[in-house]
Amino acid sequence: MKYTILGSEVNDQIQNIVDIMVDEVRKNVPGVLSIILGGGFGKGEGSVQVKDGKVIPVNDFDAYIITEGPVDDKLLNDVANKATARLTLDNKGLEFYEFDRKKYADTFYLDLKAIPVYKLKDLPPMTRYFEIKNASSVVYGHDYRYLMPDYDFTDIPQAEGFRVLLNRMAHLAEYFSTDFLNGNITPGEYKGLRYIAHTKAFIACGEGLLTLNKKFVPTYSGRAAMLKKCYKHDFPELYEKLPNLAKKVEQATNFKLKADFEMQED
Repeated sequence: MKYTILGSEVNDQIQNIVDIMVDEVRKNVPGVLSIILGGGFGKGEGSVQVKDGKVIPVNDFDAYIITEGPVDDKLLNDVANKATARLTLDNKGLEFYEFDRKKYADTFYLDLKAIPVYKLKDLPPMTRYFEIKNASSVVYGHDYRYLMPDYDFTDIPQAEGFRVLLNRMAHLAEYFSTDFLNGNITPGEYKGLRYIAHTKAFIACGEGLLTLNKKFVPTYSGRAAMLKKCYKHDFPELYEKLPNLAKKVEQATNFKLKADFEMQED
């Protein structure tokens, strides 16, 4: 299965992580019917670092478990940490609802969510569900995505674009410290600032604009291409103020697809 835009060696190593996740979920979560990998890895656009031939996923996996009934979030977090404990990565697993800027973005974790199968038909037209329906990968069990409402991108409310912008604004605040201005920044903090605060913030700009003009597409590369195509025409006033925004979104998207934290930045 293709989890990144990189070669088979990278995708094979990611498959090993997926296999461990599936094994722990099946053993510890009651009533598992299906497991769907969302986010970048589910789209085939996952972010990884490659060091000495070893593949290190950047940040997290987003996985949706289709279950017979509700599952407690604390149990899901415990299962996620059991799975990451089996990995040979240096930094892995997070405590439930803990945030530590120095290690959060430098730590791989599994973000597991459970959706009872009977709720699939009633899911609202949110960006996350549109992406699961149209750009995700079933890594275990039956494909139940056909039960999800067949929303068009025009059904996604503008509030979804606003929500993702607010989320990234919060990230900018969380991951920045005035200590950085004096050069006091740890590798984990730098990684968070570069990837989550900077890269994802620019990508969110594109996501918000494409939600606004009803041209949203479910993949990162597709959104960057669409914004580049329509930005000047659809947002002339913004283009006058920020003519390079579409280019910045494209650059951020390329960085996400091929994460290289050694690369010089602007």
